[in-house]
Amino acid sequence: MKKIKILPFMAIMSILSSCTTDDEKMINPDYIGDVSMFIGTWKESNVLINGVQSQNQIICNGEREQYMFNDDNTFTERDFGDNCQERIEGGTFSETDTSFTLEFTNDSEVYELIELTDTTLRFSFNDGGSVIEQIYTKL
Repeated sequence: MKKIKILPFMAIMSILSSCTTDDEKMINPDYIGDVSMFIGTWKESNVLINGVQSQNQIICNGEREQYMFNDDNTFTERDFGDNCQERIEGGTFSETDTSFTLEFTNDSEVYELIELTDTTLRFSFNDGGSVIEQIYTKL
């Protein structure tokens, strides 16, 4: 009789232990060490500040920030400044299994990878004590 009670318990524990939490990283294992997962154009789809959706996202004439990553490890960033003035800047990028770095002419920025799949790029960084999380969709 004890064996019959143990089997359902083990089945339930197996199901519960296979579930993932939102805090776990979702990085496609095929990507690790392979910059090809970055290659393409990524358009910003959401911004979170300390886990709360930002109400101050810059959307100019229906357009949002974009990154274009090339297979020669160069990138172009397209964003918007005051009065929706378009800014385009570029440089080189490198990656590890947990982060990626953008090297601009006079600066470099390191981002923590949270999710990288064929369709989603999600990363975070600290900005003045706030954790900024940006989510991009591949075009």
